[in-house]
This record gives sequence, C-alpha cells and structure tokens, in this order.
Amino acid sequence: MTDKLILESRKVGRPAMNEPSALAATLRPSVRVAIRRYLADTRAGLVHDLGPTEADLTAAQVILIDRMMNCLALLRMFEADVVSHGLWSGKELAPALRGPYMQLTNVVRQTLQALGLKTRKADEVIKPMKWSEIYEKKG
Repeated sequence: MTDKLILESRKVGRPAMNEPSALAATLRPSVRVAIRRYLADTRAGLVHDLGPTEADLTAAQVILIDRMMNCLALLRMFEADVVSHGLWSGKELAPALRGPYMQLTNVVRQTLQALGLKTRKADEVIKPMKWSEIYEKKG
C-alpha cells in the first residue's frame, strides 16, 4: 500500500533544484568551471596531505573531506553571487548574509582541525572582497 502511494506521489519531469543547484544555475559557466577546478584542486591537495592517496585514508577522513567540499562549494558560489549582485553594506557583506557565510567558514575550519591539519594556513579564509579581486583577475 505505501509503495503504491510513494510511486503515485512522484512527479514526472525535471527534478526540483535544491538551493546549491539553484545558486549554481545563476552563475556564469566560466565561474562554475573555476569553482569546480578550485574544488578538485583543493580536494586533491587535502588527500595528498593526509594520504598521500585516497586509499590511505580512513572512511571518516573521506567523509569529512567530502562534507567540507560541499561547504566550500557553497562558500565559493555564495561569494561569486555576492560579487555579481553587489550585496555589500559599505565595504562589508550585508548584515543578513554574514551569519550563513561565517557558519560555513567555521565548518570548514573545524573540519580541517578534525582532520588534524595545521590550522595556521587553514585559518586564512579568503574574504568576499578578496575573492572578487581574484575573480576579476581571472574573468
């Protein structure tokens, strides 16, 4: 009975986008490619630092790295979106957007600490203004 209800309730057609997919869809293709490249390079670097290959990592380390990549993807998409829409209050991010940005940044920092990486370099998170400068140079 429940299987029949589940099958009947499914909608046919394109699946609904989740928030990260919707945000990614608003970005220019060149920005999406740059973010994908950044994420691939970052993941490869983390695996190399901990591994040196993924086969040398524990399941927990792989899970932490993958979850952190999701947070980094959101951060990079968020930063690119903020730059393109100008959601600034003076030289700072608009107050309503600071909370989610800082939460994602803290998740990345805490994950790096959990992975046992030295945090000296990990604590140097690129601020949105710096990201906009990097983006404009590559653009």
